[in-house]
Amino acid sequence: MKLNIQERLTITKLMPTAGDFLQQSIVKEILAKTEITPAEKEKIGFRIESLKGESLFRWDDIAYEKSVKFENIELTFLKDQAKSFDENKKITQENFVLIKKIRDAVI
Repeated sequence: MKLNIQERLTITKLMPTAGDFLQQSIVKEILAKTEITPAEKEKIGFRIESLKGESLFRWDDIAYEKSVKFENIELTFLKDQAKSFDENKKITQENFVLIKKIRDAVI
C-alpha cells in the first residue's frame, strides 16, 4: 500500500491506545512500518513549527510516498479499525482518504 506523509502521520490516530497483547504487537509492527525515518525527514524537509502554541508538522515534498507491505494480520487489523471508526462515526476529513485506502485494500 502506498502511503504519503499525511497518511503515515494519520495512521497513528487509528491505533487503539490499549488492548490485548496481540493487538498491541500488531500496532507496534504497523507503527514501525509507517514511521517516518530521519533520512526521509531530511529528504522531504520535514519539520515541526509552532503556531499560537500548537505544534504543526510541515514538509516540502507533499507528493512523497512510501510503499508499505502489510502482513495479512496487520491489514485485517487496519480494516477492523477502519470499520470501527465508521460504525462509531469517527471518520473525519483528516482520516477519510486513509480509511478509504484501507477499506479498498485487498487481503
